[in-house]
Amino acid sequence: MRFCLIFVFIYLLIAAGCSNTPKDAVAQYKDKSLSRTGLLSLMPQDYSPSDSADIAQQIIQHWIEKEWWKDQTSNAELTSENEFQIEEYTQTLLFQNWKNQFIAEKLDTLISSEQIQQWRTETGDSLNKFSSSQIKEVILQSRKNNIINDYMLLSLQEAEKSGWIKREGVTK
Repeated sequence: MRFCLIFVFIYLLIAAGCSNTPKDAVAQYKDKSLSRTGLLSLMPQDYSPSDSADIAQQIIQHWIEKEWWKDQTSNAELTSENEFQIEEYTQTLLFQNWKNQFIAEKLDTLISSEQIQQWRTETGDSLNKFSSSQIKEVILQSRKNNIINDYMLLSLQEAEKSGWIKREGVTK
């Protein structure tokens, strides 16, 4: 029995020494590896130390599954519908990024107590059902929507005036 344990131990040492896995790898799938640094970059910012091992295991499992998916689909071909969906998704992401940046530059986030009171009066919230922070969120969301809608309307009107937009067979 003791001989078997020594043999297994020596085998594991040799196998570990012959491995192509980088020394700081915490997971490997075929020729790809997830380094300790890579794992740490995937960890959430606000995890508790008591949960870190479970979170790390979940991230590692997800990484392995993702690498397996990539491997399984490496020879698959996209349909024209897939390519259209990818283009639509890309445009949606780009627009969302632009919109977030545009709103961040234009949004006035200061909301006075008078504006909160005005909102309460206009909506009939005389019983103060909504907290001030809830009302601020509603006001900010309204401002965000107005910023984008106003900009889009003005931009499209300018584009139409300059001849960039043409509508065939449509009268105003």
